Amino acid sequence: MGERAVRRGRVRRAFGAHRAERDPLQFAKQHAERVVFEFTKAGEAFESHRGPKTLVRYEDLRSDTVNELARVCRELEIDAEPAAIAESAAKNSWERVPEDEKGSGRFHRKAAPGSWAEDLPPEHARLIERLAAPVLDAYYEGWRESRPPVS
Repeated sequence: MGERAVRRGRVRRAFGAHRAERDPLQFAKQHAERVVFEFTKAGEAFESHRGPKTLVRYEDLRSDTVNELARVCRELEIDAEPAAIAESAAKNSWERVPEDEKGSGRFHRKAAPGSWAEDLPPEHARLIERLAAPVLDAYYEGWRESRPPVS
């Protein structure tokens, strides 16, 4: 988390409970709606862009970093040697982030795609899945079948 965001959070808490603490479900709803809005706008911008482009999903980068980076370079017509791609992937991997720089409240949190549903109360996860369904449907074919039911 950036220093500015940390400072802003501390300032808000000095004057009372954070919105997430006052009404966690409402906070989750507003946050999910904002993320859906931003994904929708990003999708519109992506579709209207006439130049070189490719879609990159975090999950794909995490599961097969070297091949995903090679695909991105290929689709964007970027000259990159396979060895350079592999070296960059290794140098910037999650596993190289020092343990004291990982975790809740830090810039490097978890690197576990989809873990948000496990981290939230079930009621919040169900709400977010319902609100985010259009985005999830657009970018993650079959997501409904692949996710364990939220209890």
